[in-house]
Amino acid sequence: MRTLSCALLLFFFTANSSRAEETAPVEIAPELRGCWQNIDHPEAYIWFTERHCVQYEGAYPIRERGSASGGTLTLGNYKQRTLEFSIAGGVLSLKGRKGEFKLKKLERVPEALENLFKPMKLGAPGKLSDERIDAITKEIAKRHESDQAVREGKIDRDAMRKADAENEAYMVGLLQEIGWIDDARFGGWANYQAWLMMMHYCHNWPLMLAVLPEIKKEVLAGKFENTLYAGLFDRVRNVMGEPSRYGMVVEVDGVPTMGPFEDFEKADAFRKEIKMEPVAEESRKYNQQHNNIEVRIIRK
Repeated sequence: MRTLSCALLLFFFTANSSRAEETAPVEIAPELRGCWQNIDHPEAYIWFTERHCVQYEGAYPIRERGSASGGTLTLGNYKQRTLEFSIAGGVLSLKGRKGEFKLKKLERVPEALENLFKPMKLGAPGKLSDERIDAITKEIAKRHESDQAVREGKIDRDAMRKADAENEAYMVGLLQEIGWIDDARFGGWANYQAWLMMMHYCHNWPLMLAVLPEIKKEVLAGKFENTLYAGLFDRVRNVMGEPSRYGMVVEVDGVPTMGPFEDFEKADAFRKEIKMEPVAEESRKYNQQHNNIEVRIIRK
């Protein structure tokens, strides 16, 4: 399945590309909406909704904003690319620079795809023995160390994927048993280490949908850094093809960028809730601290 994943992702990411401007793709033509199954590789699906495209093969899903009409499909969150599409005899053909795929439409969305948007159930955050807390804290520290080690120096992608897969499996099992690694039970350092590893599991949407509310509780209680939470929240939204809520500054094609925003008019209110500065103030400070480099603000 790894080989298949690489082939399909290569297809989608080597279609004609251009940088997104102020307006993102907005709507996918009705005839495309629904779930389609790859005819040659039945484990691969593409699910079109009104505004998004989900590509899924049982491993790492991809969800992007999209629009489609007149035989042209445009996909992309920050960068957009175009593909040609046609439907004949109930078969969808998608064509890009690297080839063509044919898919058949399903009567309903498979349960595996629907479950991508349901939060994983976390364990109850009950009282643990001092010995258990100490053991978990040490294990998280060890796994955090391996998480960072594979990201230093010359990157070995295979080693990084292996470490991430092992650490992710451990963290999922642990959180399902005991709940989030909260400050009250495990302390601030283990809390931070768990958050940092979550940054590398954004493809696991049920996990992210479960832990983000727990991390927000820590922020509102003054137990966790607001900008770290906002960074993970927006990272997950972007991976899921959604615009940012808080608008953390990120580089897009070398340009510091805030947005596109979920709701620009409410962005400052979202920020105020977790005690972050308004968008304009953060943009101004970034400009001062980076040799007057202007921050591009994409409202939607």
